Amino acid sequence: MIVRFDTLRGFVRERMSLQRIYINVAGADGETDAILKRLNPAPTSNCVVRISGIDPAPAGTIFTTGRRNPSRSELKIAGPTTTFQLKPDRYRIQVEVPDVELQNDVRDVIVFDDTELVFNRADPAGAAKLELPEVASEIVIPKDLTVELQDWATGDRKTVEGAGTATSLPRGSYRAIVRDLNRQVLRSDNLIVEAGTSTDVDDWSGSLPHASIAERFGGSSGGIVFSDSMGPVSDPDLNVWLAILGGGRITAGLTGADYTKFAQLPLFDFLHDNPGGAPVYLLAAFEDPSCVLEVKVSAKTESGWKEARQPERMLGIRELLVDTEGQEVLVSLRLSGGATTSIATKTYRALATFLTMTLDANGSPVISQFVLPMHRYREYYRSFFAPPVSARNLLQGLKMSAEAQRAYRHRRDLRKVLPDAFWQDVRGAEWLDPVATALAGYELVRRGLNDDRRRLLRTLAQKLLFYFPEFPDHRHLHAMSEVQVGGIRGALPIFLDGLRVMEAHDWPLPESYLDYGSPWMAWKGGGS
Repeated sequence: MIVRFDTLRGFVRERMSLQRIYINVAGADGETDAILKRLNPAPTSNCVVRISGIDPAPAGTIFTTGRRNPSRSELKIAGPTTTFQLKPDRYRIQVEVPDVELQNDVRDVIVFDDTELVFNRADPAGAAKLELPEVASEIVIPKDLTVELQDWATGDRKTVEGAGTATSLPRGSYRAIVRDLNRQVLRSDNLIVEAGTSTDVDDWSGSLPHASIAERFGGSSGGIVFSDSMGPVSDPDLNVWLAILGGGRITAGLTGADYTKFAQLPLFDFLHDNPGGAPVYLLAAFEDPSCVLEVKVSAKTESGWKEARQPERMLGIRELLVDTEGQEVLVSLRLSGGATTSIATKTYRALATFLTMTLDANGSPVISQFVLPMHRYREYYRSFFAPPVSARNLLQGLKMSAEAQRAYRHRRDLRKVLPDAFWQDVRGAEWLDPVATALAGYELVRRGLNDDRRRLLRTLAQKLLFYFPEFPDHRHLHAMSEVQVGGIRGALPIFLDGLRVMEAHDWPLPESYLDYGSPWMAWKGGGS
């Protein structure tokens, strides 16, 4: 089997129909003859069906139905053991023997390797049966969560509402989707339920940075109360926790929200200390308490590499503050001497550029960023943003902004996973973080622009220009609302999606190192 350029192009266009795709073909032979890849056919596996307890050898039929090919196929039984070949897939296999009852005569199996299935004759009528006790398995779901489970073996789905107590569940492997009270997807993961065990879908008690944070605020695996102004947080995402943690320190004192617990944290004190005119503040969390995080902020003058510090009695947490002059900067991160990850961003006079960093399951950095007001400049904010500052719950807004960035990073449909309050704030320009407003604009572009979405996108770009004229992405979003392709020069956008309307730009690092898996203007490697 071969993959040609023209067939691949057709497939990509079909799957990404809502996005504009630019294709350039050079050369004299044309794209049809360009073979990109030769693929070997999928290997087949041997499936062995063994019939036990019937003498002489039975005569019967084996029926197989695959998920990819739902048509039912038949195969005659050839003695006590029958061997046949199957391609990788999930199958339902049924054995029928005339006048003979078999135990569990229908099996749901996943075939990726050689498989043997044994079918035993059922006990004759009247024979005594040995009843084996069922070994119960339990799953614990916190009260504010809902878990959607799909059995990998059968494909069956069920939804379990959280009650804070254990719920009985058959052992097996499941695909679990965890949602909060607003039906927002918190995470999806594989869940293995063993016989006779109890599984807590939201247990973060074994995580070092989670435990370090929870110790300061109190809580359990069912939720943590950062502030009485926002209620318990059941979302276990460390990036969400860090956003609330650092954002609470940065915005403390700006509103009447309860910041009592944040005042006790051994983090940089934005309320009483001088953070500078346009600081970059980084808060990170890692499972390995011995890791070394180095940070470099490059602009007209380079800060050099600095080591992030561990706050007192907060194992697994790292923080660093670097003051700048309000300009385009490149923030480079290096963990324990490994490869460098760099983010192109912008700093602003009287605002804090706030970054959070964790690692995903593969050890790759997961970065969120925010632009937040500081108490030191509260009189300026109250005159310029009077209604938003006085009326908003900034802590709840930080939580929603962090959750929006997670959904955007995973390319989820934000309209389906975020509460209406997020969109109401964005439309009303009551959001003090321009990153959230720009993110909402790029999300509109991702989902395809009809007339209504184009008008909303234009409104978001105008409000970004009014409130945050130095935020670069308002130019890119405005160009997208006007169906402008190319022509923008100058500052790089904060979001990678803004590149599609740029004609020329100066790269702080080689273009070949761009990280297309990140939502930001980010590079993997390429720095020193």
